[in-house]
Amino acid sequence: MEQKKIMTEEEAYLKTLLYISLRDDTLSPDELTYYHSLGKSLGFTAAEMETIVSSIRAHEEPIEQITAGIRSVKMKLWLVSELVSLCYADGDYSLAEKNGMREICRLISLDEPSLEEVEESFSSSSPGDSAEKLLSNLRSFFSEEFTSSITLLRGQLSSAVAHAAANGLNTIGSDVPYSMGNAFSLMKQNSQIRKILENENVSSAVREKLDIQLRTKVSALRRQLATESDPETVLSINAQIDDLLRTIAVVNRS
Repeated sequence: MEQKKIMTEEEAYLKTLLYISLRDDTLSPDELTYYHSLGKSLGFTAAEMETIVSSIRAHEEPIEQITAGIRSVKMKLWLVSELVSLCYADGDYSLAEKNGMREICRLISLDEPSLEEVEESFSSSSPGDSAEKLLSNLRSFFSEEFTSSITLLRGQLSSAVAHAAANGLNTIGSDVPYSMGNAFSLMKQNSQIRKILENENVSSAVREKLDIQLRTKVSALRRQLATESDPETVLSINAQIDDLLRTIAVVNRS
């Protein structure tokens, strides 16, 4: 029996980005060009990149299996830096994208303070400087030679790439399986969203994104509930659904 090849961190990183970008099941020519160039920078051939893209298109691996391959702290920080950078490049890093980023961090086991540090590094930059901030962060993780290759790559970044990543983050939570180990952090996250909505001026566009995001998560939890047999987990999922519905009510409160 042929032994399955262990996924490298670089492959897991690429697959994660592609998975998020392909949430709408489309990949524009600009996106293909960008990710093929990123793959080349990471040492993948064009044929290997075709295989990687095809595997994501075919949904061969669930997101939790892909992200399990991102093991080192530097690769986790690079992933969240890249995603936050793409959100800023799309024009805004809204509450909906922030919520999606926390789903990603649960998948890769990156703690909240580490994500907040990355977020702060971008929010303190001038508008439009997300690319330079990303490269500054990369220099603390990788060699100058590698960072220089990424500098050239960012010149290929288009609005299509940034927009697809930001949109993918909005619904990625529906693909993240619920676990009781995440129950507390999910409740805390919902509580923080409600507090922000009740105390800050959140645009109708962001509220609409959040409504779709949270309703999609509720639907995913209900599907999981239908196949769950453990009574304790059933209670926990029901509590999570109730908490999400409470948050949805606040989202839609005028």
